[in-house]
Amino acid sequence: MAATEWTAPPQTLVWEVQRRSSTVWSAVVSRAVTTSAYPGDLGRAALAAHLMGVDHESDLDDRRAVVRQGGPYACTPFVVTEGDLERYLREQGYYEGSTAPALRAVLPQEACAALPDQLRAELGRRDRPGPID
Repeated sequence: MAATEWTAPPQTLVWEVQRRSSTVWSAVVSRAVTTSAYPGDLGRAALAAHLMGVDHESDLDDRRAVVRQGGPYACTPFVVTEGDLERYLREQGYYEGSTAPALRAVLPQEACAALPDQLRAELGRRDRPGPID
């Protein structure tokens, strides 16, 4: 399955990665960006990049990405869960072969480009998720 076909003029999208502790979702990182990226693709890219830096040995909290068009109260948000991201990556062939490619090779480039530098750098890693020693 190819990346989402999306042609739209640049729009303001507000994305955040949220972490669930107990029963409460709270924002870990968020940004407002002007981009032509499809909101779901932006959510997948933000969540994938964030998860690359999480220590999965000690941090077992659930995470998700939420993307809203035009501001925090604009419309129904796009929500991307870790399960959604895993299914998408499987469809893109990310888990095939002995070595996974860099995430930016399987995520839409427009969405990757809309992330801040630190998260964009995480998408270029080829090693397993977790903090870099």
